[in-house]
Amino acid sequence: MNTKMIALAAIGLGAISLSAEEAASAANASNGTSISLSSSFGYESKYVNRGIQLADGIYTPAVDISYGNFYAGAWFAFTEDSVDSYPTEADLYAGYNIALSEIVTIDMGVTRYAYDRVFSDFFRSGNFGNSVEFYTGASANILLSPSVYAYYDIDLHNLTFEAKIGHSFNFGDKVSLNLGASAGYVIGTAGDDFYNTAIDGVHCDNNYAYAGATADLAYNFTEKTSASIGARYSVSDFDSFYGSYHDIYERKDALWFGVSFSTGF
Repeated sequence: MNTKMIALAAIGLGAISLSAEEAASAANASNGTSISLSSSFGYESKYVNRGIQLADGIYTPAVDISYGNFYAGAWFAFTEDSVDSYPTEADLYAGYNIALSEIVTIDMGVTRYAYDRVFSDFFRSGNFGNSVEFYTGASANILLSPSVYAYYDIDLHNLTFEAKIGHSFNFGDKVSLNLGASAGYVIGTAGDDFYNTAIDGVHCDNNYAYAGATADLAYNFTEKTSASIGARYSVSDFDSFYGSYHDIYERKDALWFGVSFSTGF
């Protein structure tokens, strides 16, 4: 997918968001409920997921909607390099969160991962690793905003535990520095199933640990519209590689950058 097609996708997402906003406004007027929508478009110079680099540069359009405690959204990854063998990816997710107190919130949901022909083969499992993953977690509204999550993929049979922390430093009303860190552990309970999925024939141990950090400088144009640029770092003891499919590097860490623009309604 070339840059022109990416731009058209971003415009399309904006049109969908505006149409959804009109529908949401009508719903709000009729029953007083609260629907919020947001869309974003970003670029990452590397695609690293849970300590594994899957591709080089990717474009990442996304759209989200929430209604009360319920939320849903779609996130896409389009490779920058047309010769990169990593396919188009679409992640569709939905979840529900419950505030147990003013401090603790419980979250639970499900994500559908689809690859390559993401629309025509969306419901086909086993097509380049298409799978369904359930998750549950808890977050705390205290210093560093800690959260812990557990994920289980029912098709790949992978169990993942991940913990995150983050903090924002505000410089006036417009500029903020957003810092984050995470660490996780993946248990590949299916043996050969893990071997035959996104790693594409590169042998690896089923279990591995990973960690990462992010630093983003954000500028808020309005209360709901912002742009950011930042750096990311990831390290892993995964028994394989950091590098895209056609450009493999024998190392255990990666450093890259990302930019994004987001707006809400």
